[in-house]
Amino acid sequence: MKKAHVVIMKLECYFIDDEGEETLTKLEEVRITTDSLVIIISHTHRLIYVFKGTETSIRQKFAGARSASMKRLDRGYKIQHIEQEFGIDDSFKPILGFLGGMKTQSVDYVKIPRNIPRKYTKTVETMMASEPLEEATCEFLLAVSNCFEIKGFSKNDLRTGKFELKETKGVPEKIFPIDNYIPRLLISENKIVGIEFWKKTD
Repeated sequence: MKKAHVVIMKLECYFIDDEGEETLTKLEEVRITTDSLVIIISHTHRLIYVFKGTETSIRQKFAGARSASMKRLDRGYKIQHIEQEFGIDDSFKPILGFLGGMKTQSVDYVKIPRNIPRKYTKTVETMMASEPLEEATCEFLLAVSNCFEIKGFSKNDLRTGKFELKETKGVPEKIFPIDNYIPRLLISENKIVGIEFWKKTD
């Protein structure tokens, strides 16, 4: 009986988010979707792959190009760009397969509400993928240095997607008491992407 051939690749994966910030991600935590821009350094092939999903932003692409150029100077590897829109190169398919292949979007329970600006997509995806607190409603959200009030009929279960974000105006400076709220951190790809404030209903 022939033994199965196990392919081992020495890779580094860096994800570029909507703000152009870069995060080194453990291989077992890599999740490539259509909105991913990921720089994959293959020490096995001595190449730097820049994968661009069909829904990546201009900011991600600029930041990815800059980062890849710096890594090329540092390591001396050539850069190969992979555009999902134009098809995935055969040479990249084994690496993509090694990393688990393409994944569906992180939220497939419902679609993200249409009124959500793109830069808050990751935050809202994380909100909608999280279990709600028992006997509580989500009243406020802090994200990207802004404060939003949660509007809608499903504030007790944001997974339904039936809510809106209304930016609060005239929030007092310095101290804003939250004694009556339960804060919850929203974490995605090892980064804090927002803070929810829940209020008990009992």
